[in-house]
Amino acid sequence: MIDGFYRIYYPYCIKMISERKIVVLNRNYKPLGYTSRLYVDYNDYAVPIKMTKTLIEKISVHFQEYKECLPILTKRRDRLLKSHNDYLARGFVFLYDDCTNPAKSKKHMDVYLKKLGFLALAKPLTKSHL
Repeated sequence: MIDGFYRIYYPYCIKMISERKIVVLNRNYKPLGYTSRLYVDYNDYAVPIKMTKTLIEKISVHFQEYKECLPILTKRRDRLLKSHNDYLARGFVFLYDDCTNPAKSKKHMDVYLKKLGFLALAKPLTKSHL
């Protein structure tokens, strides 16, 4: 079932551990491929990549992706915007959410794959950059 596979093995969000380290998380907020419900220290899975403002903007879920969710958005827009900003302030960058879930449509999958392409081009930092 695609739903189960991509929830575990595909990126849902990125947690910025520091300005120069991130951990890529699945839909269960665990490192990719991790299925346990036990606590995970994200620092153990952090990789050295600098998340630039430009990269964050390219991969982050945006409200313009919500066209088919406008009735819901109209009622909850302020709350959703605050929630999005709160998560970003805590270092989480979401590639999609329930409304833009790539399993829901080809359009959402195309947007998601484009975001993965931007992530794939991110250059890992070398020891001299850390």
